[in-house]
Amino acid sequence: GGFGDIGRASLKKHGAFYCELTGGASAYAVSKIKKVNRMMFDDLGSAEALWIVEVKDFGPLLVTQDSHGNDLRSKLSGKVRKDIDLILGRYGL
Repeated sequence: GGFGDIGRASLKKHGAFYCELTGGASAYAVSKIKKVNRMMFDDLGSAEALWIVEVKDFGPLLVTQDSHGNDLRSKLSGKVRKDIDLILGRYGL
């Protein structure tokens, strides 16, 4: 998930942010969609298309990239990798 350097720069330039929903919660998320207003880039297929929807009581969401250029995934990836290696090492994996 998230954007690379170009995407983060664009978020910063336009005062935008990127949010993520907890993994595995797609059925919950879909239940909050009240109306589909538009589908763009449908030539990419429904999974990659851009959907403009109206939702109610949608969330909670986690802001992972903000309008200041901060990127939660980048900040945590090194720590997560280190923790995974530590846990795997405990079990000889």
